[in-house]
Amino acid sequence: MEMAVEQNCAAKSELQSKMESVLKENDCLLKHALGVDIVNIVVNDCMKVNCLTVDACEQCVTTESELKTDLIKKENYEMLLNQYQTLEKHCISLELNNQLNTEIFQRDNVSSL
Repeated sequence: MEMAVEQNCAAKSELQSKMESVLKENDCLLKHALGVDIVNIVVNDCMKVNCLTVDACEQCVTTESELKTDLIKKENYEMLLNQYQTLEKHCISLELNNQLNTEIFQRDNVSSL
């Protein structure tokens, strides 16, 4: 009977030892898994930041392109406006010249009669 008790104690001790070994291995695996999760979280966050940066850059490029187009349109508008104003002045000058010539012609016609 004592022998059975000693064998039982030895088996129990061996089982506890194996259990502790399994628990230590489990702890190591959990630490490794947590480490991998943390690395994944950091990598995903970095990717999100990079994606946001790329989106912001795309928006800046689009805005810059639109501004260049607007600037070209403004330059064209200003050029056309200047040309119109020049033509308008020339037209007024021609109208005044024509009016003056008409008056001179009428005066000469009246005086020759």
